[in-house]
Amino acid sequence: MNINKLTMDQLFLLAQQINYTEPSKPLDEWSYDELMNTATYRYINDKLMIKVCQLVCNKFSPIKLIIKNNLRSYISTFATNVS
Repeated sequence: MNINKLTMDQLFLLAQQINYTEPSKPLDEWSYDELMNTATYRYINDKLMIKVCQLVCNKFSPIKLIIKNNLRSYISTFATNVS
């Protein structure tokens, strides 16, 4: 599957299928990637956050590119965990 051709909504749906486990160490010890992956996991699984994200993207289209890149990175990193 070529995730570069997916819409933002399709990326959200695909990312929601990933079985992500948050780090168990203290938050102060999390790496940048662990922080970003956990934040991504939380917002893709929160309907309110998805709605806010969509509204912001409609007002500021460059944000949509950033969100889509973040989702693609998350999916690519954890693709083996897609259920």
